Amino acid sequence: MEQYDYLIIDSSSLLNTLYHGYKKMEEEGKSKVIMKKVNGEQIYTSTLRHYLQQIYELRKMLPNTIFIHALDPATSEKNFRKEIDPNYKTNRIEKEERLEKQLELLPKFLSHLGEIYFQSSIYEADDVIATIVSNNTLNNKKTLIYSKDKDLLQLMFDENLVHFLTKVQKSQGLFNLTTIKTFEEVKNKLGVYPHLVADLLAIKGDVSDNIIGVKGVGDVTASNILNSYGHLVDIIDGLQKSTLQMEEKYKKFFTPENVEIILKNLKLSYTKDDIVFPKSISLENQISNYFNKDIKEGVSLVSRLIEIKPEYIFEIKQKQPIKNHNLHNKRY
Repeated sequence: MEQYDYLIIDSSSLLNTLYHGYKKMEEEGKSKVIMKKVNGEQIYTSTLRHYLQQIYELRKMLPNTIFIHALDPATSEKNFRKEIDPNYKTNRIEKEERLEKQLELLPKFLSHLGEIYFQSSIYEADDVIATIVSNNTLNNKKTLIYSKDKDLLQLMFDENLVHFLTKVQKSQGLFNLTTIKTFEEVKNKLGVYPHLVADLLAIKGDVSDNIIGVKGVGDVTASNILNSYGHLVDIIDGLQKSTLQMEEKYKKFFTPENVEIILKNLKLSYTKDDIVFPKSISLENQISNYFNKDIKEGVSLVSRLIEIKPEYIFEIKQKQPIKNHNLHNKRY
C-alpha cells in the first residue's frame, strides 16, 4: 500500500457509518452486541470496538504514518456556520441514543488510548481536517484523508500530496480500500476539479447540509458554469463590472437575489483552514507525548469496555514509530 506521512480520520462521520453499517448485522445475529456499565449506566459500545479494529487494521498497512482523529463539536450550538444560516444542517435526523452515547465517549476513548485527536467547540471536523491538510501541504507532507464527505474533496490542493480513502470494506478476512488520488477522479465523481468543489455546492446547494442552492441549477448546469467561467466570486465580479461575457442561459441565474444566496452559501461550503489550537493540544505536543504517555490504565479500561485484549492494542501502537517526524508548522 502507498505510504503517507499522515492519515486524518473524519472520526464522528466514521463512527456514524460503522454504527449504521453493523446495526442490521447485529439484528440478524451476525455481529456481536456489547453492552457495558459506564458511570452506573448500561452503554452500547459495539461501534467503538468496530472503530478501533478498523483503525488498527489500517495502522498495520500504514506502519510509519501519524494517525490523527478529527471530531465534530460535542454540541452544534456554537457552530459558526449556524450564525451565517440558522437552518444549516437542521434537516439532520436526530441520532439514536446508542450512537449519541458513543459519540460522547469517543474523545475519552481516544484519550485513554493515547491517540492524537482534535475536537473544537466551534469548528467542525471538516475545518480541523482542512487546517491540518493545508499546513501539511505547505510543508510537503503526504496526507491521506479517511472520509466519505464530498465537501472535503476541495482539500486536494496537490494530487501528489493529498489523497482520499472513502471506504474500507472487509471481505473474506481481507480489507479492500476505495481511494481517490487524482484531480480527474474528483472531476469524474462531482463534475468539477477540487478547487471548484465548494463553488459547486454553493450554487447548486447541498441537501445533506440543508444548504439551499439557486433554483433551477442542478449538477450539470452548475458544473458547466464553473468549468466554463471559473470561481463564482470571479463570475459575479465580472458580471457586475460588465467585463465577463456569459451565455444568457447561464447569466439568468445570477440575479441580485441569487447572488446573495451564492455568497452566503460560499461561506458555508468552504472549509476553514486556519484554526489556531492552544499550544497544550497542538499537533507537535501531541506527537511528542505519543510515546511518553503512560496508557496502561487507559488501555485496560478500554479493553474491558469493548472486549478487546490489551495485548492487541499495545502490539499495534508499538508498531507506529512516529517519534522522529519533524514538524515545521506551529499554527496548530
